[in-house]
Amino acid sequence: DTTNDLDDSSKPKIDRNQFVELLNAKRKENGAGKIEYDTKLEKSAELRGKAILKFDDYTYEATISGYPMEKSMADAGYWNSYWWEVIIPGYYDADGLIEDYLDRDTSDAKKNWFDKKFQDIGIAEVEGTVNGCPTQVIIVQVAGYIPATYDPDVVQSWRDSLNNLNDIIPSWEKAKGWDYINQQDLARLLDLLYRERTIASNILSKEEARQWLSKADNDSIDEYEKLAKESFSLANKLNGK
Repeated sequence: DTTNDLDDSSKPKIDRNQFVELLNAKRKENGAGKIEYDTKLEKSAELRGKAILKFDDYTYEATISGYPMEKSMADAGYWNSYWWEVIIPGYYDADGLIEDYLDRDTSDAKKNWFDKKFQDIGIAEVEGTVNGCPTQVIIVQVAGYIPATYDPDVVQSWRDSLNNLNDIIPSWEKAKGWDYINQQDLARLLDLLYRERTIASNILSKEEARQWLSKADNDSIDEYEKLAKESFSLANKLNGK
């Protein structure tokens, strides 16, 4: 009987609190810590689900929709360095989801549910129409934080750059007011060096603390390289080279 296909009262629904409670019990059995429900991650899961149904693209790489989990997290205002998602067509309640995807699952994917690095979870049940047929997809997204790792040589290069800037800036500052130094060029040089120092200090502090660099940080690295070329050329000009 298809008359109840779109009858909400007949569809299983996932009780979020119950699911997280059941999942955390399973995680505890497998030596993993608790995860917490996150509404931003739920929004991310909802956005992913809508894209999946819109483009009929159930791939994790979002090869057709071009809208993977990384983008949905960003649009939902959520960020983390480590994440995973499960795409489940159909309707489930909390018990059924645990039974089918944890208790009965014998694939390697099952291990991901018990990953100790995960801290947050969000779930969305998204309904839509695919090929003229009403359907639903359940998106479960989990995420956690892993500290960044940087090449020691790269970290040292930022440390050396910062030390060098701290050494040369005072000597140029002393040249303020000197008649034989073009003061306009000197002012420009100092502006460049101050900005370089700010960038180098910020990047070094983040890399030493194993924090992830943001897009703004990476943009500032590109800016630093351009500033360094200009300041090198201007310093040579002021030195008569």
